[in-house]
Amino acid sequence: WAAACGGCDVSLLDTHERILTIGDMADIVMWPIASDGKEKDIEAMNDGDITVSIISGAVRNSENEHMVKLLRKKSKIVVCYGTCACFGGSPALANLVPGGADEILDYVYAKTTSSASFQADYHADKPVIPQTSYQAPEGELTIPTLYNTVKTLDQVIDVDYFVPGCPPLPETISQMLTAAQFYTKDECSAMGNDKVLEAYSQNIKEAYTINLKGEKVRDLNTEVKSIELQDGLKAQNKNIKDGSDAADLPVYVFNKDGKSVTVVPVYGAGLWGPIWGYIALDEDLQTIVGAYFDHDSETPGLGAKIKDDPSFRAEFIGKKVNVASDPVFSVVKVGTSADENSSVDAITGATMTSKGLGEAIAFWLKAYAPFLSSAAPAKECCGGNGGECDGSKPCCSESSEAGCCSDSSAVKCPVTE
Repeated sequence: WAAACGGCDVSLLDTHERILTIGDMADIVMWPIASDGKEKDIEAMNDGDITVSIISGAVRNSENEHMVKLLRKKSKIVVCYGTCACFGGSPALANLVPGGADEILDYVYAKTTSSASFQADYHADKPVIPQTSYQAPEGELTIPTLYNTVKTLDQVIDVDYFVPGCPPLPETISQMLTAAQFYTKDECSAMGNDKVLEAYSQNIKEAYTINLKGEKVRDLNTEVKSIELQDGLKAQNKNIKDGSDAADLPVYVFNKDGKSVTVVPVYGAGLWGPIWGYIALDEDLQTIVGAYFDHDSETPGLGAKIKDDPSFRAEFIGKKVNVASDPVFSVVKVGTSADENSSVDAITGATMTSKGLGEAIAFWLKAYAPFLSSAAPAKECCGGNGGECDGSKPCCSESSEAGCCSDSSAVKCPVTE
């Protein structure tokens, strides 16, 4: 889009086969390296016709400024993508040149070894430096004006979201594409962008981070225009392994059908690269009500099923996180002995990916165990009759042997005399 090396565009290839689904997610109206969109086509659109514009690169010249302002005008949402767009990146080093654009052009076209030789051979009387306009017989020819100062995207236009990185990491790209997909196609057509944002703001209750003791560290911003995610799961993975005080583990709490749903991430290694995902827990902080996984480069049709196969994710629903056991949850080969309440079957033909995912889930949920234990509803005794029930199960009867409904393993409370 603007002043950048092109690496941000190429970074989308790091999503591997998922790049093939981008065309299914939305109608692409302009993508310079992949589709033949024209500036005049964008100018002909109504304001707000474009759902999401993902813009990479800093603002270095007049053409950059014109395009980003045009896309801002035509777009509901603008994503500032990559280090150059977010912070100026390497193009912003030009701001350190005292003479600005004139000094840079003079050096490039007259002072380097190759350009100096060219000028000496063909323009010895006066070096030729590119001009912003030239009157040819056919009419005036123009090129963009090089500015003295390189600016970040948000110094020129209003930006809704920032995705930094040089280039952004695959898991960050995946999150961005998932978020973009939420705003596209049928959902946007049916709800409208304002309604989607309203739905998000109504469903998110709170977001914060915890340490390895399960103690709250800080709040995360949940405002629609400034959503703050805890990036750097790889770094947090190392903090967990090291038992570091720097551990800063995110917790997201949503409203769903009148109940609180708590979402925590997982991160680990698959067969070919990183894998990651999110586990959603019911109010008891033990029952899984949803799961989502993604990957960097797992094998299509095999390991990639952790993301692509809805039936695999559905296996997690209703299962329990057993914080008192080790592992707290398992992904096991079919036929392997395991606690069926706290395990799912591995994907056939994807042994290493399944193993990696199981280890990632067990490792991260174990790290969250102090939080899950302390924040879960307290267990209650059934009126002194010896049965102990957690906050999600009623007592079945007055018998001291009855325990809790659907829970034969309930710990018994003392019987009152």
